[in-house]
Amino acid sequence: MQARKLHLPHPNPSPSHHHHPPFPSSLLFEPLSGSLALTHSDSSVLLYPSLSSSPLSIPPISTSSAFLRLHSSSQPPRLLFLSASPHHPSILLRAFLLRLDSPSFAPARLSFHGGATAAAVLDLKHGFSVEVRASVNVFVVRSPSDRKIWVVAARMGEEGEEVRLMKCAVIDVVAPVYAMVVSPRFMVLGEGRGVRVFPLGLLVKGRVRKQGRSGVRKKGLENGFGGRSKNCESLKRSDPTAVGNCLGRKGSAASDCGSAKLRTVKLKQDSGELGSFFMPLKIQSSKLSEKLTLVKAVSIHYLSPKKFLILDSSGDLHLLSLRDTDTVSEANNQSCPSSSCASVRRLEYTMKVLMLAVLPDIPTRTQIIWISDASHSVHIASLLDADVPGSDNDNDENEILKQISVLSLSSLEASQAIYTSERIQDIVPFASNEILILGQGSIFAYAIV
Repeated sequence: MQARKLHLPHPNPSPSHHHHPPFPSSLLFEPLSGSLALTHSDSSVLLYPSLSSSPLSIPPISTSSAFLRLHSSSQPPRLLFLSASPHHPSILLRAFLLRLDSPSFAPARLSFHGGATAAAVLDLKHGFSVEVRASVNVFVVRSPSDRKIWVVAARMGEEGEEVRLMKCAVIDVVAPVYAMVVSPRFMVLGEGRGVRVFPLGLLVKGRVRKQGRSGVRKKGLENGFGGRSKNCESLKRSDPTAVGNCLGRKGSAASDCGSAKLRTVKLKQDSGELGSFFMPLKIQSSKLSEKLTLVKAVSIHYLSPKKFLILDSSGDLHLLSLRDTDTVSEANNQSCPSSSCASVRRLEYTMKVLMLAVLPDIPTRTQIIWISDASHSVHIASLLDADVPGSDNDNDENEILKQISVLSLSSLEASQAIYTSERIQDIVPFASNEILILGQGSIFAYAIV
């Protein structure tokens, strides 16, 4: 195990911070670019293009933030940092684009409901807090005060410095949401007793309905993109990261899509529409006497295109394995039966988990999971991956799930645990075998060698 303390470049503090400078409170790392967002106690953000570069200082108030990757068939991939803040009483969304010509972030202009501006005002109540999550070409905003979730697609404009936003779906929240994650293919909500899964492509494209007597099914007419562009072009089912798909013609000019009229999908959280479904967690037999509503999915981490790691409020971990729910459900817009679309397994170990971190999309069969008690230790476990094909037989499914194993923490050697002098505030994966730990103001990097 190798350990080092990070000494990040810092801008000169403002005069008001000389006596009581803000301290780091959370980390957000983007592994493909190596960019880091360091949020402070005063809700300001230092945005680092890399750990060795000078940061961009984003003044308060930033209540939630996320990295959004923009992929296009006609432009190089770009990285966008989104920051939300309150705005009388709506949400003000600011964006910062990683430049191609230099390792630095610069403010990006956002086009939403009209011309491009320095920030976009979202007609959602901010309230005490909001939650922003992002993946590839799409991000979601959850407003607990408004009890709504927006699904928004994004793409670069023709000039390469403007980002166009398109609201594709609005979900009415009818049950408490304790966690939310977005992958290139799915949005998963943490609820009481389990998680709710939404195929992202169906949310973006809209419903499917029959047209005329011929029975031909049209996509995106009832909801989603109308006008000349029927799809949120940045996400099509066959490749959720693809763009430039106006009216199904690959490589269409961006100008062909600019006049598209947006018809937003609207649905309730528990409606079961557009392939969404609820998946209950596996509760320990010793806890069955407790009220199941007390067990909540409080943290969800994206492992791979069809796998998620879930932490519940009792400190247990669960592995959610999904199948092709968007393919199964697209024809009828109905909920996919959870038994045929997903499986959940509770992972066995002896420690109560309060924090976890894992680097997604690692092309190996074994992934390292970093587990912490949120005190002074981080433990290391290995997750052996295995594809879980569809099965209607519970016994067959149980046999398949035996292929997925987590090494018990009690069997790991002492060298595979990290003990810190400072109480741990946050942990984020830095590489497949390296982690960043935020203590009480200090940041440490640990690597398995």
